[in-house]
Amino acid sequence: SIRPGWFYHPSEDAKVRSPKNLVDLYYQSVGRNSLLLLNVPPNREGLLSDPDVVSLLEFRRILDETFKTNLVAATPVSANEPLTIDLADEPTFDRISIQENIANGQQIVGGKIEYWTGTDWKPLSTFTTVGHKRLLRFPAVKAAKIRMTITEAKGGPSPRPVQVAEIGVFKASAGE
Repeated sequence: SIRPGWFYHPSEDAKVRSPKNLVDLYYQSVGRNSLLLLNVPPNREGLLSDPDVVSLLEFRRILDETFKTNLVAATPVSANEPLTIDLADEPTFDRISIQENIANGQQIVGGKIEYWTGTDWKPLSTFTTVGHKRLLRFPAVKAAKIRMTITEAKGGPSPRPVQVAEIGVFKASAGE
């Protein structure tokens, strides 16, 4: 719930979840291949209260700003490992979105992301299940390319091709 309880109480107007807290909740749910079902109870007039609306609008603005510009130069459709992804103009980034083609079932069990320093590959993040969407957060880095390796897929260690629907590389909003 956006409030401490399930129902609206005027005494909880100052206890509404902050936009930053809602963003964290988004990464912990949608960013881990789940849904975000957020209870926003109407007030006694049947309307959403102003503190709830203000928080929700800022939450939406932060997500829109973060995911507005995908820094990937060209999105791959399928991956045989490892998958190297070129980035436009060596950007600074701190978020990666991975989406699997789940029409054929969820296949990815684990993987890792590395970034190119100009001389070698450095570890950036590891991940488990991808499914519909996996969002990764990490300290900002600057790189011309990243590399994704699937370390495990259903059916055993992967040389098995895994279908990637989309990969996105982003710079988080200052509001996060």
